[in-house]
Amino acid sequence: MHVEDRWPLHVYCFYCKGCREDKAGRGYIGQVNTTVNGLQCQQWSSNTPQVPNPSYTDNRFPDGSRAAAENYCRNPDATWLKGVWCYTMDPDVRWEPCDVPECGKSQSPSLLLRYFNLFYSVKL
Repeated sequence: MHVEDRWPLHVYCFYCKGCREDKAGRGYIGQVNTTVNGLQCQQWSSNTPQVPNPSYTDNRFPDGSRAAAENYCRNPDATWLKGVWCYTMDPDVRWEPCDVPECGKSQSPSLLLRYFNLFYSVKL
């Protein structure tokens, strides 16, 4: 019997934040996946409709890989200092920034839990 069979509660992310730690946001691991203009983000591991910069290798993502970053806003660009962004699913808009604020004293980290297929966000 697997532990999962007895205990269906899983910690999806140990320390998820709804904000970025610094201006560049390179360590951001939240789940925002739309741009400031509401466009859906493209999967980082996909080449359609946008072809990602080949220098954005797996080690540039705090998730550990492009695939693990899914279609969440990230900043794999060492020269971009203005926050997280993503390639868009709109063929006419290559990329856009995402609306993820810098962390402040009024914001607290949250824990994302999965119970079967339901997700719960718990403020710490």
